[in-house]
Amino acid sequence: LFKFGIELDGKLKKVDSGTLLDSPTGVVRLGAFTELNLTRHFSGKLKAGLNNTYIHQDAIHYVTGDHYQAITKVTQSLEFSLEPVFYFFSTEQSRKINPFISLPVMFETKSLGEKYIYQTKFMIVPTLGCRYDFNRHWGIEASGGLGWRKYGKYKIKQKSSEMEYSLSMGIRYSF
Repeated sequence: LFKFGIELDGKLKKVDSGTLLDSPTGVVRLGAFTELNLTRHFSGKLKAGLNNTYIHQDAIHYVTGDHYQAITKVTQSLEFSLEPVFYFFSTEQSRKINPFISLPVMFETKSLGEKYIYQTKFMIVPTLGCRYDFNRHWGIEASGGLGWRKYGKYKIKQKSSEMEYSLSMGIRYSF
């Protein structure tokens, strides 16, 4: 069975290391997905979406240590992912909680319009979660994961790869 739809989710995720930005940060993501059920328990998802990331940075004078006006803004980036998913119960299950494990492989672009805030990232974050489908079209999903990310080329000295984590909860509509 092949499905496609739209989803809206909120995430807490790690901010790039080497910055003064508060971490974790909040992200609201609006995107589209396709899902192909390969067996009764295994499916593959392809996702694309726009991340709206809430940025906060305490402004501190480095010489005196005094705080002054903080920076708060929302910035956008594009995220693409390919995600194999194993459902503990059937992929066709509806109106019951369906726990799953997945291995999303994600690519996120640098900030659109704010070059200095985020850089491109390639991430692999093994995830544990659960999905509840209210009916054939509407469902909610919650998940959390801990994994690895690698940064694209960047001019500022910082780690090229490090640990990544993510917590998310969202609603989805399948056509």
